[in-house]
Amino acid sequence: ANTGTYLIFFLPRTYNLLAILLPNSNLDANERFSLQNSPTLYNFLQQNNQKATHFMIGTNILSNWQQFLTAYETLGDDIAVHTWTHPHMTSLSNVQVLGELAMTMQIIYDSTDGKLPRFWRPPYGDIDNRVNAIARNVLGLTAIIWNHDTDDYSIPAGGQTMDKVNSMMTEWMTGPKTPGLVILEHELYQETAQEFINTYPLVKQTGW
Repeated sequence: ANTGTYLIFFLPRTYNLLAILLPNSNLDANERFSLQNSPTLYNFLQQNNQKATHFMIGTNILSNWQQFLTAYETLGDDIAVHTWTHPHMTSLSNVQVLGELAMTMQIIYDSTDGKLPRFWRPPYGDIDNRVNAIARNVLGLTAIIWNHDTDDYSIPAGGQTMDKVNSMMTEWMTGPKTPGLVILEHELYQETAQEFINTYPLVKQTGW
């Protein structure tokens, strides 16, 4: 399961480089809204003139409106869908799937002067043909799924190390450009946010 407060994706250069997800709703109440690393990341993006796409949970747009405004108004970034409550989508009925996506699209629409998101990210990567068909055919949403996982969320507990993550990132960034990279990282901890910042120069050097 993805337990980090943020999820960060590298996308191929044909898209915006980054995709950033607001807090996962499966966290406990004290952890769920801990966004202490957000200013560090947002300042870094702004200093490097780096555009991003922020995949946001609908309920967390309400609870973290300052971060939403920073992403949308201050940084001028795109906003995408990460469902309304972060459920396992394949466990839901058709109507529930529609609600999770459409309600999030609605709050984004209402909060961005009428802009409709084009992309969504399934929580836990949990998607099947039925869910994908509802998202794509009914709402016009394209699902974004990662193809590499750093497991960086487990660094503080000792399940992963900064050195190992750096080694994997270096291997992926210097590898083939096809089919592209969508790399899963988390911003819950200072270490994981810093790992992205440390890797960013290599992202640019290798042409992503």
